[in-house]
Amino acid sequence: MSEVSVIKSQRVIFCSRINKRKRPEFFVDVAIELKKEFPGIKFEMYGPNGGSLDQLEKHLKKRNLNLIDFYFGPLSHAEVQKKIAESMAYVNVTLTGNAASQDYNQSIVVDLTGAQAEQVKTLAGVIGGNVASLPSG
Repeated sequence: MSEVSVIKSQRVIFCSRINKRKRPEFFVDVAIELKKEFPGIKFEMYGPNGGSLDQLEKHLKKRNLNLIDFYFGPLSHAEVQKKIAESMAYVNVTLTGNAASQDYNQSIVVDLTGAQAEQVKTLAGVIGGNVASLPSG
């Protein structure tokens, strides 16, 4: 039996502001590639518009996809925790620039620690910051 078949849901989620620093286009590109191998997995994005929602929509259109197929809007903190707990994986790939960006690193640690507490696979990478990755159980 594959690992995917025993997980609570077959959803991989991105929960973050939709802006360049949070790299939503990267999530979309990875989702497109993974769907070729795992067509049953649903990839969902949640978060407020941080100034790049229009850019994300253009990125999707270039790939013949619609925003409505990936993006489901902002969530409250409680809703984020629920989505993480229900999902098979939580993805957060943030681009940071320097030590002054510690706040981004802290938010990733908090989010991923919560996901790990719910026994959700966590996938993260911070480029240029302190958190390179946090493996999950």
